[in-house]
Amino acid sequence: MNRYRSYMNRIHAPSGLRYRVLEAAERGQRPRRPARRWIGAGALAACFALAFFGGWQAWRYAAHYQPDPTAGVADPPAVITPAPAETEHTLVVEDPFDGQPHGFFDVPALEFADVTDCSPYLIDWDWKGDASVLPLTPQEIITVLGGTDEVPWSLLWSGFGLDGTAWYSGESLDGGQSLMVSITGENGDTSFTLELSPGQLPPGGESYPDAAVQDYDGVAVTAWYTRPDGDGGPNYTYCVELLSGDMGVRFTCDSPDQETVSWLSCVLVRYAAQADGGFTTEHLTPGEIPAAGEELTLADVRDNDLNSWLPPADALPAGFTFEGGRAEQNWGEQSLLSAIWNRGEDSIAVTVCRSAGDGDYPEADLALEDVTASALQGLGRQYAGDDALWQWSSLAVDWGDGVLVEYSLRGLTLEEALGLILGTPGRASTSVVEFPATEKDPWTVPNPMPDPSPWQVLPLQ
Repeated sequence: MNRYRSYMNRIHAPSGLRYRVLEAAERGQRPRRPARRWIGAGALAACFALAFFGGWQAWRYAAHYQPDPTAGVADPPAVITPAPAETEHTLVVEDPFDGQPHGFFDVPALEFADVTDCSPYLIDWDWKGDASVLPLTPQEIITVLGGTDEVPWSLLWSGFGLDGTAWYSGESLDGGQSLMVSITGENGDTSFTLELSPGQLPPGGESYPDAAVQDYDGVAVTAWYTRPDGDGGPNYTYCVELLSGDMGVRFTCDSPDQETVSWLSCVLVRYAAQADGGFTTEHLTPGEIPAAGEELTLADVRDNDLNSWLPPADALPAGFTFEGGRAEQNWGEQSLLSAIWNRGEDSIAVTVCRSAGDGDYPEADLALEDVTASALQGLGRQYAGDDALWQWSSLAVDWGDGVLVEYSLRGLTLEEALGLILGTPGRASTSVVEFPATEKDPWTVPNPMPDPSPWQVLPLQ
């Protein structure tokens, strides 16, 4: 109140006005001012204009926010195709507002560089030491995203089916955090991958020197996109990378609708760059660390239930001796059994991978029924100076039913390699395929196969 009085005491009327007031007081009159009937109507019109302009501005910037289309950002999509009912995901994000109107927030208008015709730097990397992968539970996915009971609605992921995985190593788990977390989302023809890595940008991926780098709220954001006519695919791909606080973030979104991918990417940058941090991996510390792997003797290898997919002793070329074996269990999702045989500088290394679900193992080079001498010849490399010997650094064969066998062969002939692969019994229930003989493939496999004795590869007479 004292500040108000002090302010009013400093106000003085003009000297002319003061003179007229005193003169009118001597005549006993009040000073008159000309009537201004238009002021009332003008004030009312101004109120209407102000209300209209304010409402128009709110409608313009809230309901129809339109970033610069040349920056790769467009209107928020009206509807995203819902995920099919038969799709199975760890978690499906629900709309907390049930379609009702609600408040919204400002979304950054980021610049995305068009790198469709640019050549990326492909980063080859691997974890230091052994790393294990653990699938995330629904609650762990929610917590990683910064939620408590549900996925934060401000990510605008309603309708997306989510799955997550976390990478751990024995070194980092001893009182530390996970190496990296990946959360994938799918909703109709739109999909995304969110990668989080404590203390650094997530490893791997593609790097474009022409990508746009900009500042958003004090955080450096790298952004790029590719058009569908450039990479041969039907979709737009948008990617943003940033290091917000102690959390490295990479978000890659893919959709045939450019407005959808640009909108989701900008919304995620806003969420990730918050001062209090939107993502966390601090809670991801499993109580028990699985063994990195167990060294096995030959007897242990033959007693393992995956031994059926390893070549039996009679299928090995002459002169090869057993060097070592290894068994691993990857959090109940994958079982692995490896064995190595050597003959001087020649070697045979075979790894059997059995996955709990379809598609959880690496992509195969050949299906079992496609293994022929000509197919092996196309995937192998001949020794210099010896036309009879071949090498296959990595040859993955899909045996079906979640089993993939990877062969690394050196110093074998085509006949020996074919006999090694087709001479593997597999499970007793595995059906035997009869391979037709051709001029290039003068071998056949007896059908039915005697079990449990190994297959015998016989030359045609």
